Amino acid sequence: MAVNKFDNSMFDAGTIGTTANKLLQLDGSTKIPAVDGSLLTGIPSSFTKSASDPVVTTNPS
Repeated sequence: MAVNKFDNSMFDAGTIGTTANKLLQLDGSTKIPAVDGSLLTGIPSSFTKSASDPVVTTNPS
């Protein structure tokens, strides 16, 4: 039988998180939690920050 849906009970607590080699779990609002993107590569220059970009405050709590 093929599995087409994952359930958190299929993974132990050490499998889910935001560190290396973990499965990323969405927060209660179905958003990706804040993570460090300093090692992202291959992003087109059109996506890099410019002086006209607005400041976005994330996770204000």
